[in-house]
Amino acid sequence: MSGRGVDRVLDMLEWFGVASEAATLSDVAAAMCMPKSSALLMLRVLVDRGYVERHGDGRYGLLHLPGEQSLCTGRHEAFGALATPILDEAVLAAGETGILAVADGHNVRFLCKRLPRQQILYDPVIGATPRFHEDACGIAILAAGTPAAVAEYVASARLTETEADALEAGVTEAREDGYVLQNSREIDGVACVAVAVPDATGAPFAAIKLAGPTGRLVANLDRVSDAARHAARTIGELVARRRIGPRQGPELTPPGGPTLGRGGRPTEAPRTPA
Repeated sequence: MSGRGVDRVLDMLEWFGVASEAATLSDVAAAMCMPKSSALLMLRVLVDRGYVERHGDGRYGLLHLPGEQSLCTGRHEAFGALATPILDEAVLAAGETGILAVADGHNVRFLCKRLPRQQILYDPVIGATPRFHEDACGIAILAAGTPAAVAEYVASARLTETEADALEAGVTEAREDGYVLQNSREIDGVACVAVAVPDATGAPFAAIKLAGPTGRLVANLDRVSDAARHAARTIGELVARRRIGPRQGPELTPPGGPTLGRGGRPTEAPRTPA
């Protein structure tokens, strides 16, 4: 493979690294600004090397990036590998259990957990998929989205009037506070703080949750909420740095992913003043 070919394969890997869901061959070819035949050849290379998998419906999804190990369950190993070190820092700063979750339809899927050194009461099952309104991570993701997204969820999830009112109240409070504060639905005496994580387009697609005994967490709420918000912001910045820079020609954005223009070279996101 020529040097140019290697560049394009790496560009394709970078694109998959920020896509929040699997993509069709047409999506990939459009984003890479290349013929479908060329995109298919590169996809076959990535599938053969174990970086990308082809799903039963013909779509392609990332398994992991070079040098990354599968640290989480499910289809989000690359994102988990990126976010887990930051989750570790949040757990250390807050002294509480840390959970990384992603949106999965109208549910949230728990990908990773990290336990603190001190007493814990909350040890969630990884792979669990509560509905958005049933978990602080889901409420945080909805709160960071649009009012239309909340209304669509309420309608499609067929919430009762009581459930809808509780969700609306939780979303409103989260938007005012910058985080969700909630008592655990599974375990008495446990509370949690959750903050949404944006994808490369700025849309919420994941969340960080820190949970622990209610008395201890509430007594240290500023520290815990600061740790959660810092972690979510840092992960979002890392995801944004994988955004592909603008190029000449039409911008085509496939599901959950940024656009690659001619040349497809990644550019670092601009630094913001401290």
